[in-house]
Amino acid sequence: MMFKKFTYKFLKDNRGYLLPVSFKKNLGFTVKRIFFISGNQKLTRGNHAHKKCIQSFLQIIGSSKIEAYSKNKKKIFSLNSKKKIGVTIFPKTWIKINFKSKKNLILVLCSHDYDKKDYIKSIEKLN
Repeated sequence: MMFKKFTYKFLKDNRGYLLPVSFKKNLGFTVKRIFFISGNQKLTRGNHAHKKCIQSFLQIIGSSKIEAYSKNKKKIFSLNSKKKIGVTIFPKTWIKINFKSKKNLILVLCSHDYDKKDYIKSIEKLN
């Protein structure tokens, strides 16, 4: 399996917004690390895969396009903070992230702690 889509929602009241994420229900894995990505619309982020780490992407602000490659398959995801659809990317899936809005922020939830040995930095090494 290369990916899995899921939905999420913001709860709003007069104090502001809250984004609850149920790891077991929404993601299906235990989260060991989180980080946030933002970027310039003209530059690409990602350009790598992981050997073991599962990552879930939630667009918090703005919109982006994630291209996912696994062997001979390619899938493009359009993430948008208004649509509230996230995507989980499984190991050995190459990703490229391009931001489509000037203001943007992606929350990334990871199954593993950071380990530079887990990175696949050449798309030819996916097999």
